[in-house]
Amino acid sequence: MRIKLYTPKSLKAICSKPMLQDFLLSLVATTISIILTFGTAYFIDRNKKENDKLEIAKMLIYDMDMTIHTVEENDSVLSYLSRLSQEIAQHPESFDSLKYDFLAVGSLTWDRFPETTERIFSTSIETINTIGNANFVSEVSSFYISRKEYKRQISESLDEAIKKNRGMRDSLQVILDMDFPFYAILNAGFLVDMIKCRNRSMRLLGISKEDMKAFAKRQKIPASDEDLAADSLFNIKEETYLEITRIIQEAKENLQEE
Repeated sequence: MRIKLYTPKSLKAICSKPMLQDFLLSLVATTISIILTFGTAYFIDRNKKENDKLEIAKMLIYDMDMTIHTVEENDSVLSYLSRLSQEIAQHPESFDSLKYDFLAVGSLTWDRFPETTERIFSTSIETINTIGNANFVSEVSSFYISRKEYKRQISESLDEAIKKNRGMRDSLQVILDMDFPFYAILNAGFLVDMIKCRNRSMRLLGISKEDMKAFAKRQKIPASDEDLAADSLFNIKEETYLEITRIIQEAKENLQEE
């Protein structure tokens, strides 16, 4: 016995081939639209996070570069003072002609370590999470620890010694007691460690020197002609006043001898 099922005409119309094709096409289009919408949003968000990570990393490395630049400048000054110390130690008779060269100690800089970037890094867990690289975070932390030690062992120690011996250029013994060679080798050691730490940090996130040059260029406001003119005027005046100071000091010494 055969049983024949009754199919309403309305259902037959819905299940007709053209209608089914339209339904399937509509379903596929909707699905693709959803995938594209959420997929595009995902990739945009992922790309933004990657850019944010690299920008924060470059900001930290730029801060390292500024510190290294200052330590390099101090390295040059301390090396020069060490050579002067050696010269007057070997030839004490040259002290009077070289003592004014020790004024170069005033070129040492300890105040170029702004801690704004370090504080952002140290106090913001969001910054660390954005970077998302434990090894990089460790290198940056090590760098800032090294910078603190540099301040303590060199900046503060030498600054205190300089203040204590303000009249050092008038005494051969005081200059030799300053022990500039010790500070020079200590400074060089910190410099090497800082450079290595900076280089490792760059390698960890694939940041090149060209990337950092481009980043550094964005941080600097080009000097105007007026700024350059002002700098030039200051340099001329500084040289003039130093020469006047030297002449006055020599005159005072001549008066004491008379």
